[in-house]
Amino acid sequence: MFMANSQGFSCPDCGQVDMVQKVSALVEGGTVAGIYSSTAGSHISGITLSTKASQLAPPSKPTYKGPWGFFSVVFVGLGIFWGGIFLIAMLAVLVTDRYGDAIHRLVAIATYGIFAAFCLGITFLIFRWKRNTALARQSRYKDANSQWVRSMDKWNQLYYCARNDVVFLPNKAGACVPASQMLRLL
Repeated sequence: MFMANSQGFSCPDCGQVDMVQKVSALVEGGTVAGIYSSTAGSHISGITLSTKASQLAPPSKPTYKGPWGFFSVVFVGLGIFWGGIFLIAMLAVLVTDRYGDAIHRLVAIATYGIFAAFCLGITFLIFRWKRNTALARQSRYKDANSQWVRSMDKWNQLYYCARNDVVFLPNKAGACVPASQMLRLL
């Protein structure tokens, strides 16, 4: 059953209006959500799409995935922690007479200083790398999202003719393609 073509748009292929339907209405009408039960008594919830609704579904919205995973955060945290410990140890050697002569104190300060610099340096490099990765991903996401918004605007204007299995943008010459090639119009 076809929903009314309230705008009266005719198919560019056949010139008829009776089998023309807005794509968004077709997809919405071909989508069923519910809880299904099996003969074994188990319940499954889900969404099903008709074949045509699936074919004419809107483009997927892009997603942003940040670069900071669990191990990145843990590693940076440990780097800051151990770097701080070595800095405190280095400062403790500077203010106490525990190491005796100047040579031993200098060796202890240099050792702790090297470990502190290594831990904090690696932590800084990882942080910088993750920050640059995040900036690049945000830029790509922003571009992909603006493209998706434009595609959704066009998708919301599409009509489908069941007689010829075509999708078209009304009042636009040459904007008619087989339903299987709908993405070309977006």
